[in-house]
Amino acid sequence: MHASLLDIYVLSLVERGHDTPYVLQRDGGLSLGASTPSLRRLINGGLVTRTKEQGTTNRVRHVYALTALGRKIAKSAWRDDWQSNKIPSDLDAMLRLADIASHYGAAPAEVANFLRTASSRRFLLAKRAAATDRSGCVYAAMRSRSPESRSRSSQPNGGGGGTVASAGLTKKIAKHNRAPAEEVRRPGVTTRYSAIVRAPCNSRIPG
Repeated sequence: MHASLLDIYVLSLVERGHDTPYVLQRDGGLSLGASTPSLRRLINGGLVTRTKEQGTTNRVRHVYALTALGRKIAKSAWRDDWQSNKIPSDLDAMLRLADIASHYGAAPAEVANFLRTASSRRFLLAKRAAATDRSGCVYAAMRSRSPESRSRSSQPNGGGGGTVASAGLTKKIAKHNRAPAEEVRRPGVTTRYSAIVRAPCNSRIPG
């Protein structure tokens, strides 16, 4: 199967021990509406197994684990997007890719550079949209200028779907990159990108 970036993120989280949909929601920031279809695809693709366990409240819960193929995909599939410099236009996808790369050994400086480049591209996209659209509706302008949109427009039937970078989120990322380094933790969270995003652009991030 072709694993999407969301699927790879789910595989990565499951490998780290976030093995139920509710734990994925609590620790990985994935809604049930996102994780459930992804887990279903991964099971059908032979990358994940599901077992039933008795919970502490005597309710049956579904626990997920990676197969050998799932572990292989989790550790390698993200590199295609990372090494090809195909930065996602969606904020969540961008941060998930940075988190996956950090978990699987990418150098902190490399992750920081990825986030700086992504932030700059999002800011430029928002600036161009604001400069060329005076109707008060910048969605269409931003959507048409995104690399993903241009790629889809060249496909038969124009492709479909996709997400759009917003000016507000762009400024938020840029602000985070300029802020003093600060590690953000919540109980049970093992994802690492929040601390990396808040590191200043010109600083060296410790390993």
